[in-house]
Amino acid sequence: MYLPHKCNVDTTWDGVLRVPFEQKDCAKKLGAAWDAARRVWVVPASLRARRHEFAAWDAHRQAEPPSTHPLLLLKRANITREIARLV
Repeated sequence: MYLPHKCNVDTTWDGVLRVPFEQKDCAKKLGAAWDAARRVWVVPASLRARRHEFAAWDAHRQAEPPSTHPLLLLKRANITREIARLV
């Protein structure tokens, strides 16, 4: 059966992520889940079509350093603004 909307989905990816503890909240906001049995972060099968959003933490690819992830940059900007407000 041909399903055109599923053609570009990588079905071989297991969804395992390498998420540093400091970045767990960012991964969780995107939909990643902690698998306590395997002690790893995983992307649920329903979100695997959005693999590019998790590329920073892809355990098999490590395409870009996690510190450049958009949610982290936003969080860093908010912290910087808060520090400037307090000073």
